[in-house]
Amino acid sequence: MVVVFSGLFLHEGFPKPLIIGAPLAFLGVVLIGMTSHTDAGLDVTGLLLALLAAVMYAGCTLLQKHLLSAGADSTTLTFFGAAAGTVALLPWTGSMIHAVQTAPLDATYVVPAIAILLSWLILGEVPTPLMLLGGALCLLGVLVTRMGWRRRG
Repeated sequence: MVVVFSGLFLHEGFPKPLIIGAPLAFLGVVLIGMTSHTDAGLDVTGLLLALLAAVMYAGCTLLQKHLLSAGADSTTLTFFGAAAGTVALLPWTGSMIHAVQTAPLDATYVVPAIAILLSWLILGEVPTPLMLLGGALCLLGVLVTRMGWRRRG
């Protein structure tokens, strides 16, 4: 969403690496999504929440890019972003305090690869070959978008 909306609304255009890499990464997401299911079938609520999160993330990223290009200070934008996140999470302050008090000292944030590994080991959620292929396509798509291709001649 960020790629498409940046090209359209912020007039950043669509360079060749982006045209190739973004659909490749999206195909990876589709492959993962097609093979991720529960015994109860499609989780519409989870799907809608994921879509809402993606739209909100894209919107915030585009707003931030627009404000930066208009001359806003990056430190100020970072502060306001953190403040907005803090205000939005205030209703869960009590449960956060409890979680911090009961968390082990070595608790850290985990990257998606570790989350996949843990869900495999602990929950028995074995990633299918199609899921692994989807993850590889996501990474490859991002790599392609970051390449600096030059025109010949």
